Amino acid sequence: MEWLKRNISPYSLLFLAGAFAGVGIAWPVEDFVFNVLDWKLQSGFWGQIAIATFEEGLKFGLVLIALYFTKEWTAKKIILYTVCAALGFGFMEAVVYFVRATVTQPSVMFLFGYSIGLVINLLCHIIFTLPAGLGLAYGYRRSIPLYIPILGFLVSVSLHAFNNIIR
Repeated sequence: MEWLKRNISPYSLLFLAGAFAGVGIAWPVEDFVFNVLDWKLQSGFWGQIAIATFEEGLKFGLVLIALYFTKEWTAKKIILYTVCAALGFGFMEAVVYFVRATVTQPSVMFLFGYSIGLVINLLCHIIFTLPAGLGLAYGYRRSIPLYIPILGFLVSVSLHAFNNIIR
């Protein structure tokens, strides 16, 4: 474990964990809920709220796990960990979308448009997850009420769900 602490930064580990959470956890669970359990709300309002809550909860959970193991509870570290988890999650989600799309629509213009969409997707995931990180960064002290991190998480879920609904 010492070698890992000396040679690999927590930021790269969070990026990889976010990537794994995006493809290895979120997609199979969402497919199971909507296809196997036959939950009909996938395209509706509550379905998008459920998806956004689950995905933001995964990223927020990764940040809390990283903070627990590194014991670096500073506002700067919390925000950096949040951005790294969101980047990893958004990157792998975009890669999976890209692979699925190139199988169905292989063309140069599509690939160019998709590369622009990849950058937008990464920025959106940072924007979606950052309110949860900011809420935790400002609410990690005991003198700050507990509702601030919860409010940050709810804003993250709302932004993510709103994006899913308008897309």
